[in-house]
Amino acid sequence: MAQRTSKKNPDIDRLLKGMIEEAVRAEIGRLFSGKASIEELRRLSGTMDRLEKRVEFVAAKLAGRRPDYGSGKGRPGRPAIHTSCTKPGCKAAHYAKGLCSKHYQQDRRAAAARKAKRANRKKKRR
Repeated sequence: MAQRTSKKNPDIDRLLKGMIEEAVRAEIGRLFSGKASIEELRRLSGTMDRLEKRVEFVAAKLAGRRPDYGSGKGRPGRPAIHTSCTKPGCKAAHYAKGLCSKHYQQDRRAAAARKAKRANRKKKRR
């Protein structure tokens, strides 16, 4: 792990490093005592990887830098397929599910109305 220190809060950096070192020492002590299984070693490896990423994220936030999410282009997620609304004639910016905010809300309301109508039909049949 790269050594980074926060210019704003060096005390927090020391605290984080101390906590990590303490946790690592405890796990290593357990491993060398012969009480750990292969599954526990794998779990520990994954835990340490996640911990390293979290520490780097916190260090970046504390230093006032933008955290590295891994991809280099902001937060990871699905690629942007739509940039504008897919309803014919609408050129508004994409909000969700290929629709602009206005059309997305209209579809949500229409779906809720259909659901309520179905529930009423079922009540009448009983």
